[in-house]
Amino acid sequence: MPSQRQTTRTLLPAVLLGILGTTTAAIADATFDVPAFIVGVAGDGECTDAAGELLGDWDFAPGDPTSKFYHSMDDAPIALQLGVFDPIGAESQGRGVFDVVRTDTTLSMLAACRTVARNGNGAGHAKSYAMVHGECHLKIDQPSIMHSEWCHNTTGPGTWGKLRLRRLVNGNFQDFKSFDQLAPLGEQCEMETIELEPGYYQLWFTARSFIQTTPGEIGDSIMGVSVTESHFEIVPAPKPGDVNGDGVVDGADLARVLGAWGTNAAGADLNNDGTVNGADLAIVLANWG
Repeated sequence: MPSQRQTTRTLLPAVLLGILGTTTAAIADATFDVPAFIVGVAGDGECTDAAGELLGDWDFAPGDPTSKFYHSMDDAPIALQLGVFDPIGAESQGRGVFDVVRTDTTLSMLAACRTVARNGNGAGHAKSYAMVHGECHLKIDQPSIMHSEWCHNTTGPGTWGKLRLRRLVNGNFQDFKSFDQLAPLGEQCEMETIELEPGYYQLWFTARSFIQTTPGEIGDSIMGVSVTESHFEIVPAPKPGDVNGDGVVDGADLARVLGAWGTNAAGADLNNDGTVNGADLAIVLANWG
């Protein structure tokens, strides 16, 4: 079976080089629902000459102070790229990319941005900013296990990435798990298995890059790249007393416990006290059916 990391990279090959909206229709037999989703792509840049006169500029969301927003997973994959190139060699360029893949038990997301800034032969100044950010809401109706992988890859000054899993508590989202990379540290990944109670959750993500050249330094060139990648598999938590893992506590589980009576057999020792005894039998009977 491929690892979670291999699975994520296989699902998302094409994207590696304000207001919440509705998502696609619910997937039959899914272990979670996605009732709301939004992703925004922000970015702008400019080049000036040695006298500070504007040579050219660009903006992903002209006239909007924030971002260009997408409100459905059906909009993915998303890729925006703009830039200005001056005859004297000055350059400012930005690119923002997002993709998402969902199955009945998994959710994989990738947010990435790249910025380029270069002074021309006439010196001057160039700057570039790009950010891909958003949130995906999860509704989980039963105790579940989340097998998660969180990755950031940042290169160049002014780059960082953030990933948060939050749970709705008393009307407010509270951080349940966070994985941030606030400096250009290359690739860092973390894998964790998380127990989730039934409830409403938010997956929040940001990839950001802001760079600028040294004013007046001829030919000064900088590039920044920030990639935030996440993969989640959500499966129902094992039912207490389900010794054989078939999803039902019945005579087969009772037989396993009685057959291992007095031993420390793995699986049958349901309370992990070192002995299969009446306490384990009580767990089977209490969860029968």
